[in-house]
Amino acid sequence: MMRPEDHMIPGGANADIRPLTHGEGGLAWEGVAFDTLAEEFGSPLYVTSFPALRATTDSLRSALACSGLEGRLAFAVKANPVPGILGALVGQDVGLVVMSGHELHLALAVGVHRANIIVHGLSRHRDLAETAVFAHAGLIVAECLEDLALLERTASRARLPVEVALRVSPGLKRSRFFKVGGPGPAGFRPDSEDLETGLLMLSRSPYLRLNALSFHVGTGLSEASLYRRALLASRSVWRESLAQGLRPAVLDIGGGFGLSHVRTHTPGQLLASLLLQRGRAPRPGPTATSLMHQAGLAVKEVFAPLGEDGPRMIVAEPGRALVGPCQHLVVTVQSLGIRNGRRYAICDGGAMSLSPLLLGERHRIEPISGSGARTALYDLVGNTPAPLDLIASGVRLPVLHPGDRLLIRDVGAYFSCLGTNFSGPRPGIVGLDGERAFELRPAETFDHIFGHDTWTSRTQLVP
Repeated sequence: MMRPEDHMIPGGANADIRPLTHGEGGLAWEGVAFDTLAEEFGSPLYVTSFPALRATTDSLRSALACSGLEGRLAFAVKANPVPGILGALVGQDVGLVVMSGHELHLALAVGVHRANIIVHGLSRHRDLAETAVFAHAGLIVAECLEDLALLERTASRARLPVEVALRVSPGLKRSRFFKVGGPGPAGFRPDSEDLETGLLMLSRSPYLRLNALSFHVGTGLSEASLYRRALLASRSVWRESLAQGLRPAVLDIGGGFGLSHVRTHTPGQLLASLLLQRGRAPRPGPTATSLMHQAGLAVKEVFAPLGEDGPRMIVAEPGRALVGPCQHLVVTVQSLGIRNGRRYAICDGGAMSLSPLLLGERHRIEPISGSGARTALYDLVGNTPAPLDLIASGVRLPVLHPGDRLLIRDVGAYFSCLGTNFSGPRPGIVGLDGERAFELRPAETFDHIFGHDTWTSRTQLVP
């Protein structure tokens, strides 16, 4: 049900920002039939809507305006590192968030302005500090004292100024199924000895300048209360920074905004899906735009007591929220059967080849081809000889036949980048814009997979 405030929030309702249509050619998006795309580019196939990408960007950016601050978006490259998609985001003045030298090189290659690059992950890639400093990255996040010391040594050696963001520990407990946090430093806690030492290092450094505070409250979140708690911790650190004579200007609220039509399984739900073969279609939750709007309002309220000494800019780092609803996945039914009284359909891709997220998330699935009044419940699986090669269990669909195609919705984040060529090539990726389809990445071929390998004949292996 739409909440009363949703009509006032850009994209606040649960309707898809670029809905699918049904026409003579069957199920279509942006005026192009999915069946037509599969015939031309093959199956499985990722289909990306650039109008949806632009509309989602505008919706999320508008949601930040309620904070009363200048708002900027920075996309987490790891969510979908396809150059054509990254380039489109950069063209809309979206910054890029990188966590490795590889991602930094990709960000620069697609033309992002260096000032719009945010670098995380110094503790995971110790050579990243030097790469980021010499690349003049706009903001480099320090999560611990060791990160600050590394940046100080690197900046001193290079004699280059560095814009630093301190990561604040939001003071939240790790919740079930990795909702909050992950391995590695958790950030600086308010009123801690590490924070006091870190602020002293920054105040004395001739090269490091504290420009921002940053936090991250989790992944796939569906309610905004966690942001308020993190903001209170950030305000405390902000005040301590001011007391040391430092004047940060930017507040980075991170990402973690979930998708309204995608449900992340808890461990119990995952076990039920795997062992008991039970599953439910996702129920619409709050949209990412609505969550970001609420987070923006919380920023305005929490930092109001600081007046002009508070943040002048708010940055959000959406990954899944930005690209998730802008890409769908076409799969084709290969064969059908019944096992233990349950119908199953083997498709040309599953969790072991397309993305392991199919095990941890429940997506909307609907028929592209094939229709009729008769329906049945199906367990959808991939075509590899692996027990975990699943798509979803207990999905009600029209009675299926070999060759029918299905659409897995909202797979724009962490799908194509987590795919493997286990038992076959990875799918192609196409873009749609103005009723025009174009290839963003071709489906893998034999040469793509093995062309750079060193081939050794059997006789060469025998001494």
